[in-house]
Amino acid sequence: MGKLLAQVGEFFEAHVEKIVLGLVGLLGLYLLLTQVILGPNRVRYGNRYYSPGSIDDQIRRQAEDVAAGLDRDPSPPADYRSPLRGPLDANNPVRAGISGPLKGGFLELFGSALGHMGVDGASPLPMYATGGPTVSAAKDRTYRLPEVGDIDDVKVDHIRAAAYIPMTPITETNPYQDSGCDINDQDLVTVEAKFDLAGLAERFRESFTGDDVPAAWRDVSLAEPVFAAVQLQRRQSLDDGRWGDWQEVPRCLVEARRDLLRIPDANQDSGGAGVQVRKILFSKRDVMCDLLQPPTYQIASAYDDWLPPTLHREFLDLLAKQKKEEQRQAREGDRAAQDTARPDRRRAMDNMAGGDTMSTSGRRDSMMGRGAMDQRTGRANPRSGRLDQRNDPMAGPGRRGSTRPGTGRPGDLTQDPEMMGMVPGMENQMALSQVYLRFEQLRLTPFTDLTKLKELVFWAHDDTVEPGNTYQYRVRLGVLNPLAVTDQVGSAGQDRKHQAILWSRFSEVTAPLEIPARQYFFAKDFQENSGVVSIEVCKFFLGYWRSQDFTVRPGEVIGRQIESKPKDSRNAQLLDPMMAQYGPAPSAEQIFEPAEIDYGTGAILVAVSRVDGWTGDNRLRAQAYYDMLYSFDGSDIQRAPIGTSNWSTGQSGTFSLVKKLQRTPIEPPRAWNQSRGMGMMGSEYGYGYGEGRVGPPMQRQGRPPE
Repeated sequence: MGKLLAQVGEFFEAHVEKIVLGLVGLLGLYLLLTQVILGPNRVRYGNRYYSPGSIDDQIRRQAEDVAAGLDRDPSPPADYRSPLRGPLDANNPVRAGISGPLKGGFLELFGSALGHMGVDGASPLPMYATGGPTVSAAKDRTYRLPEVGDIDDVKVDHIRAAAYIPMTPITETNPYQDSGCDINDQDLVTVEAKFDLAGLAERFRESFTGDDVPAAWRDVSLAEPVFAAVQLQRRQSLDDGRWGDWQEVPRCLVEARRDLLRIPDANQDSGGAGVQVRKILFSKRDVMCDLLQPPTYQIASAYDDWLPPTLHREFLDLLAKQKKEEQRQAREGDRAAQDTARPDRRRAMDNMAGGDTMSTSGRRDSMMGRGAMDQRTGRANPRSGRLDQRNDPMAGPGRRGSTRPGTGRPGDLTQDPEMMGMVPGMENQMALSQVYLRFEQLRLTPFTDLTKLKELVFWAHDDTVEPGNTYQYRVRLGVLNPLAVTDQVGSAGQDRKHQAILWSRFSEVTAPLEIPARQYFFAKDFQENSGVVSIEVCKFFLGYWRSQDFTVRPGEVIGRQIESKPKDSRNAQLLDPMMAQYGPAPSAEQIFEPAEIDYGTGAILVAVSRVDGWTGDNRLRAQAYYDMLYSFDGSDIQRAPIGTSNWSTGQSGTFSLVKKLQRTPIEPPRAWNQSRGMGMMGSEYGYGYGEGRVGPPMQRQGRPPE
């Protein structure tokens, strides 16, 4: 036996390589046959595998069965009971999620909206757990409702400008860009805040799919928060110095979805069906964008633009610098034109300078030469007062060194910081563009993935403020309650069981925001002999401050309607070539310089009263001045000092500010959706994303839409 085993061992030892190769060959042949030759020709259909020929036969047989079924009498068997009208057994799977007796079938549900609900208050919609159990099994589950969190870094800002005001109510069928608009003044307050989005997502995950939740109860569909409301509240400062009650601010008039986004009442949509419907609606990306970052009015004023409070102040500072630079360039251009128009005077000054010293003209030529030399080296000469036009990068086409900014080709100004510094206003314009770029980074779009955002920036508008009042604001954020009116809420969250919306805590109260008045009047002089008071009425009208002097006697109304004489303007042109389809755009004279301006104040000058007072710091001396007594309603008499030297500090500051703003030159209205920093921003922001609309034609003085 031992010898036999030894021979077998020797045989395997001598032929082991051939045996292994044979086995590998057989395995390869099997794989070739099953996976390469036969595998691609076998198709799984239902629970069986078919060859190309047999699967055609199977499909043909099924088609014949279907055709035969269609040809049969459609009447049901005699013992058939329709689930619409016949009684349904309590264990019938088709009625999962619907409690209570259904003796009349599903049609019984239409007889009473609450007749199908049982005493346990189960949701009328079927609810399934991740593993597949029905509602009867889901009733045993309980979850901990997550906390929404806090609102941080709240900011508030006010903008007053001429804007496109819709003439018809804005709805989803009549969006802002399709409605007829009139240009008029608008006060708008924006409240901006930040929210820890990553923290909210983590708290929802822990409540519905966390490690503390049993594996059979974990439900991914509940763990995704859905934003459902943004509530902005304000309170107004009262005459006695106290603050009034908090009131909810309605959504902006230009929002097409303002009715959909309105916060429901406490008992509205609190049922399971209502929550499910709202979850479907608010899960849409465009609705989410309108909720968290609502659109606002299109600004027509040339000297302002809407931006979130975080960026608006920086924008105004840069805009003021740009205007100063433009004014400086205009002054330098006027001086250069005057110098060119007076060559004889320059020659006379050169002759007076004598031959031993360099003439003014020679010094200027020398400076220009040095400036050109420095430009050729690529460095700016701070002593050079003017650039050689032949090397001026803004000299225009056809001249050396000219190029269009932003082309990226050699000589592109935006690629060379030193060259940017040589172009007047280029650095400031680039800073303005950066502000708009940061705004684009803050904006939500339908393509924004909230799961990748750690922090959410949202805002809300108030377009109902009244000039002359002072307000404070607070804001909070709401998320849909996925367990509303169910028995799945843990004991710690029973007080929020019936709430359709889970609210965050209110943000900190903002600092008081004063909305300046749109009209002031100042008593400047009094003539004792005639009893006439000279009063200047200042009014903010169509984006600009305007003023008019009036002579008023006691018993007369202060201010009246005045016919305006428009100044000649070089800005009478189309607002934008894309607006040509609506016809010629009105010029600045037609829009911002109307034929008539109403300076009426509604106040009546009652009388002028002499006041004997004292003035001086160390040595008092008698001083007499006059007060103007006036009234708006005939019973409440108010008084104001006459004469600039007698005005209060507040009156003087207001008058100086108004007169400063009044020096702003009037420019034509901006085109629809045109910003100062990035040109046409596009109409996708809140008005039908990506539709490429230009906007409505500009309407004037209540003219109906064309």
